[in-house]
Amino acid sequence: MNAVKPHVADVTVYFVHSIRAGGASAAANNGVQDRTFKRHGIWTSESAKSGYVKDNSHERLSVSLY
Repeated sequence: MNAVKPHVADVTVYFVHSIRAGGASAAANNGVQDRTFKRHGIWTSESAKSGYVKDNSHERLSVSLY
């Protein structure tokens, strides 16, 4: 959590899950291949990895364009 302290007002409101989810979401939404960040995050299944990824609003709304 020391790496986070300079960037947030109160580190006590953040948990490891938040940091993992943020990193996984950033990787997924910036074109990092699933296999690469799945290995980096040490997820053993696709469903475990997907539980951490929050799609950006552009991706979520893009399905309505078709």
